[in-house]
Amino acid sequence: MLLMVHVRIAHFYPVLDNENITSLIYIFISLVSVSCLNTINNRRQNIDNRQSWIQSILGQEGISVDSTDYLFYCTGHHGIIWSIITSDLSGIHLYNGTTRNHIKDTCHGLTDTLSFINANIKTIKWGFDSFANAAKLLTPLKNEAYNPVYNELCIIKNNKTVFCHNNTDYYSGQDSISFNYSLNKLVYLIYWLAAPSGRPYLPTPCDTLLTEGML
Repeated sequence: MLLMVHVRIAHFYPVLDNENITSLIYIFISLVSVSCLNTINNRRQNIDNRQSWIQSILGQEGISVDSTDYLFYCTGHHGIIWSIITSDLSGIHLYNGTTRNHIKDTCHGLTDTLSFINANIKTIKWGFDSFANAAKLLTPLKNEAYNPVYNELCIIKNNKTVFCHNNTDYYSGQDSISFNYSLNKLVYLIYWLAAPSGRPYLPTPCDTLLTEGML
């Protein structure tokens, strides 16, 4: 006669008391905090690297910018052309240059800088005062098509990069039509400043100039 043996397998689950639960919560919060700190540090490093890069570009041209608020734009492929608009208590100042050693991009200077600034003051003020905050409320729509030409527009306030517009066609969301219109004007203005050799062939920027489709 065969004996039927029934084996009951017992599953043991650890019982967590309040002290263990508290310890697990503490560990979880610590891991999240470390992850957040690493993300913040990486962002700060990227910002610091970008500003160091900008300062090195200015140094190549022998330019020293004392202002802590400025708009920086650059575009190019093999080497770049760039421009900077600064704002401080002494007023608004314009600079441009290039990393292309074989090209002299300082020709075709402005004959009347003050009149030029006055004609574009609305666009310039929008870049300093409204662009960054308005852009953060909208959704950037990236251009999926490959573009070998690099371009970037950075907003620096109090020596901190508060926003970068990079290879983005336009933005969507509430008030995006007005925003994109102002953005097109700002990009065209600062591109025009960065490309003095092309100025004779381009309309001179002003607040009333229609720039849609130009870039």
